[in-house]
Amino acid sequence: MLAKAGDGYCKFPVINQLTHDIDIQQDNNTFIDFCGCVYEKWQDYLKNNTLSNCIICYPGNGAYWEENGTVTVEYGISPDGKRGRKFLRHLDNISTVLSVAATVVAIAAWCFPVAVPVAAS
Repeated sequence: MLAKAGDGYCKFPVINQLTHDIDIQQDNNTFIDFCGCVYEKWQDYLKNNTLSNCIICYPGNGAYWEENGTVTVEYGISPDGKRGRKFLRHLDNISTVLSVAATVVAIAAWCFPVAVPVAAS
């Protein structure tokens, strides 16, 4: 698989492991990426891979095959580059900043009381 981020290109190996389920007499393809993550189906890999925001070029259905003298490839965007993930990443950053700010305020309030109660007589 080939990924393009900015002006650079990088190749990432994805291993297609064929296994045979004896109980149901069926062959299954399992995909393993360069990080060691295991995906049950090719669509599962495309939807849940751990690549950063990039454009990817990959074989159709997870395997290279020739048709009319050409190899069929497809293009897509890594899951990290899709709008929903970007929005969630921004929310995560905002919540981290707010948590740190709340912690600082709580520690400051604990160390430096703002008002000392005055008993009126």
